[in-house]
Amino acid sequence: FGGTYDERTNTVLYANPDFNKVTWSLEQRQDFMGSLFLDLPIGIIYINAFDYFMLSDDSAELIEYDHIDTIVYDGKNRLSSIIYFLLGEFSVDFNGEEYFAGNLSKSTLKELLNKKVTIYETDFQTKEDLLDFYTLINIKN
Repeated sequence: FGGTYDERTNTVLYANPDFNKVTWSLEQRQDFMGSLFLDLPIGIIYINAFDYFMLSDDSAELIEYDHIDTIVYDGKNRLSSIIYFLLGEFSVDFNGEEYFAGNLSKSTLKELLNKKVTIYETDFQTKEDLLDFYTLINIKN
């Protein structure tokens, strides 16, 4: 789940930053999708929009995210779980039944795909500033 080019907007969306490598287990993905079936909120997805590339604080050199327009830096596991479920990579047990995306009714699938998602967009231009904010929003009390 890395970079994706969008022809309509001529932008690259990247969802696999080097500082967020935690990947959910199958059980965590299934539990998350079950929460969507229960119509629970999925939390905020954080993205950062760049002015063509991200600069390091101490120089004007391009770093590893050059030519990235938007990066998902918090919410990768939630988004990838939805995508992998829709691709048929795993099923979800819900109310005693096993569901794959392929055996959902059109109305149920439409409901899942039309869930409201809160997107919080930042515009940090350095990796250091982005990491500081990422750390702040992920502090566990």
